[in-house]
Amino acid sequence: MAELSTEDPHKALSALGAGLKALRARLTTEEAARFGAWLPLLIRGLFFEGWDPTIKPREIHQRSELLALVREKYAPRSDMPTDAIAAAFLAVLDRQLGTAEMAEVASKFPTLVIDFGWPGIVRKPDRALMQLAR
Repeated sequence: MAELSTEDPHKALSALGAGLKALRARLTTEEAARFGAWLPLLIRGLFFEGWDPTIKPREIHQRSELLALVREKYAPRSDMPTDAIAAAFLAVLDRQLGTAEMAEVASKFPTLVIDFGWPGIVRKPDRALMQLAR
């Protein structure tokens, strides 16, 4: 909730769920299962809510495509800017996941992570090395 500067837990959970579902849309079935295993139970539930493992991963190459996907996943709500949701979502993941896991997440959005104020993969040399090693 702090990442979004809100005291409304429903807004915060909706935003986190939108980010998780946007990420999930980029993952293969195996990647989604592995990623879900890294998450704490409550966050894992948000990640898998409404999941259809038969749907192919979406290609996202530009910031506008990611924001459109986050907006779609945040609907019917529209009370939060999608770029704020994306930045907050990445900040929560940065806090919850380890170095190797964050490098794998970053690999799904290689040209986008910096745009959303995600300093972890950029500022922490060990993470950058982990990403290059994969």
